[in-house]
Amino acid sequence: MKKYLAPLFNVIKTKTQQVPFVAYLALVTLLAYGPFFWEKGFYWDEAPWTWIYFRLGPEALTKTFSTSRPFWGMLYQVTLPLLGPDPWKWQLLVILMRFVSAYLLYKLVKTIWNKPAPLAEFTSILFLVYPGLSQNYISLMYSHFYIVLNFFLLSLLLTTFAIKNRSPYLHIPALLLSLYHLLAMEYFYFLEIARFLLIWILLDGREKKAKGTFTYSLPYLLVFIGVTLWRMFFFSNQNASYGYETISNIKANFLNGLLVLASNIFKAFWESAIHVWISPFEWVDPATIGIFTFMGAILISILLAGVVFFFLRTKTDKQQPKTLLWAAIVGLIVWFLGGGAYWLIGSRTMPQLHFSADRFTLSFMLGASLLLASLLLYLVKNNFTRALIFAILVGFAGGKHFQFNSAYRHDWDTQKSLFWQMSWRIPALQPNTTMISNDLPLTFFSDNSLS
Repeated sequence: MKKYLAPLFNVIKTKTQQVPFVAYLALVTLLAYGPFFWEKGFYWDEAPWTWIYFRLGPEALTKTFSTSRPFWGMLYQVTLPLLGPDPWKWQLLVILMRFVSAYLLYKLVKTIWNKPAPLAEFTSILFLVYPGLSQNYISLMYSHFYIVLNFFLLSLLLTTFAIKNRSPYLHIPALLLSLYHLLAMEYFYFLEIARFLLIWILLDGREKKAKGTFTYSLPYLLVFIGVTLWRMFFFSNQNASYGYETISNIKANFLNGLLVLASNIFKAFWESAIHVWISPFEWVDPATIGIFTFMGAILISILLAGVVFFFLRTKTDKQQPKTLLWAAIVGLIVWFLGGGAYWLIGSRTMPQLHFSADRFTLSFMLGASLLLASLLLYLVKNNFTRALIFAILVGFAGGKHFQFNSAYRHDWDTQKSLFWQMSWRIPALQPNTTMISNDLPLTFFSDNSLS
């Protein structure tokens, strides 16, 4: 029997090795985020934003965003009329944007270090299934988060191509994309500083490296300074929701303020870079989440682990240990820059692995993924062992996302039932009536978003 099966396995092995990485990345995306995409709806701020646009018109939505993120709101004026008020379309869009972000990161890491090593594949897959952010299913909102993130990643990639290929004209679209992402939102704002480190790395081995780094960085630095001045002195609503707690603490008591800042940084690192990869392995009672969700999470974990292991089992590490250590340092720096806005604001924006504070892990995903991928490649030399560890990590992260998926589906059903009950049981409810309740039977909505 073995004699007959061996040729078949060899053929399968040869064929699978010819499958491009992008196909595996697409499959991982679908397994992690695709199940039951048609059974989810609108959540949190999506409900009022959609209602405002389709009932009150585009001008009303522009006014809504004018006091928070006016340039980000411009994206909604383009996408809302294209996709309409159907939640399933937005679920597909956010899955696509999530895939694009992982693929752009893969291309970026691969282009920077430019060697046939699995660092780019490891980093992009970890980034794709990062289990700290449960809110990917808030699709209308997060598709626009990922659009801005993709603009930033594409901008970095164009800068990389411009320097490596000596094509200065590519700096123009890179600058425009950089300008928009800085104007649009704060989540990725301080990650822009990583561009200067990227340019330094790309100029390695060239003469007058310091001068070249300054020359290439200057246009981006001017854009960064210009937008920062606008935010500081001209955008009156910059601190409408959050004040600079850290600065106030340091002014009040310098030493104590620094200690609080250091404590916040340590807590954020634990949550977003360490605990985040432990959390998928924490036991969940099937009776709490339901047997269907429990079994579905196990199935997704097995499928994802199998796909990833099948792809990575033959990957050999040809990257120098020194390069991997350098990549880990870069990952740590990028992680730190990702928290720039949070270090200023303080404890109110510390990442936590529950709704809704897990949204603050969004800007840490890049650095945390690169850090873990480099350390895994550096510490585990055996290809089989490394692929197995990596597959288990990705598999359990996918299982965690299936649990999130189930929670959002349940919340959408509950919301529909809530409004149906109100319509059926209170048919004479008048406009402008205020409803008062001790508790809401919902998780991914708030009282103001339901109003």
